[in-house]
Amino acid sequence: LKRLIRNISILTIFLFVLGGILIPKMYGDRIKKNISNNLTSSIKSDVKFEKLKFSIFDHFPYASVSCQNLIVSESNKFSSDTLIFAKNAFVKFNLIEIFSNNFKLQNIKIEKAQVYIKYNNDNDKNFDILSENKETKKTLSFKKISFQNTNLNYKNKNLNINFKANIETINLNSLKGLKQNMKLDFESFFHDFSYNNKKYIQNKNLIFNGDIKTISDNFEILRAEIKLEGIKSDIALKLSANKHLNFTFKSSNQKIKNVINNTPEFLKEIFTSFTADGEISFNGKVNGDISLGNPNLEIDYKLDEVNFK
Repeated sequence: LKRLIRNISILTIFLFVLGGILIPKMYGDRIKKNISNNLTSSIKSDVKFEKLKFSIFDHFPYASVSCQNLIVSESNKFSSDTLIFAKNAFVKFNLIEIFSNNFKLQNIKIEKAQVYIKYNNDNDKNFDILSENKETKKTLSFKKISFQNTNLNYKNKNLNINFKANIETINLNSLKGLKQNMKLDFESFFHDFSYNNKKYIQNKNLIFNGDIKTISDNFEILRAEIKLEGIKSDIALKLSANKHLNFTFKSSNQKIKNVINNTPEFLKEIFTSFTADGEISFNGKVNGDISLGNPNLEIDYKLDEVNFK
């Protein structure tokens, strides 16, 4: 019995290796051409890449097509600068799709990238680049997009929000049955985050895990947990196209020293006259039209074992 199991194992490994050699030779060129055509015909802006490679080993149990030096240009409503540059990019798909012409670009991994997100004063976005494929009559959609070691630059002239961040990992997953709903999680280092020319975050680690929703020009964080330098909060946010903001937040048993240390620099003068130790819990909401200035803020808090000096 042991010999039989060993022989079956050896045969399985042999067939697997043989398939890994023969399948790329038999189907590789067709698969690479199909995916390349699918990608370029579904994106309105320019797409360039180098060294297209097909493999069934690199991301097993998935087959994959990889490329190097991927460049995707931004929407033609902007200056046609770079939207994404990636040193490496991969498309993963089920092995069974190899034997058909129905390749779905639904699982994408991008490494060592530079991403430039922009909104102009009319709220047009530079990543509005997807179009209907003339052959399939469908718009390109993704189940999962992953980024690793990515520098993200964000500029929103409409809302006057700007930030720069290094993203260690970011995963964006479409939620089943809800086309515009996505699960987003990322670990990042924010060099700066500013709103109305005031810096709210400088050189901080930020972790985000939550569900987001985008419909037209509306954006929602349905629920999320964030950690800013260890300060954990539960948040929800809704920002409409007419610049109405509804933001709720809740945090429990946080060290007061950590909260003070991570307060924006332009607000730290509030704490110059005293020092405090202990814990704080708080919850609140921000509501109003942000185009008119500062919206309304309501906050409740509780202090525990606090020492003031």
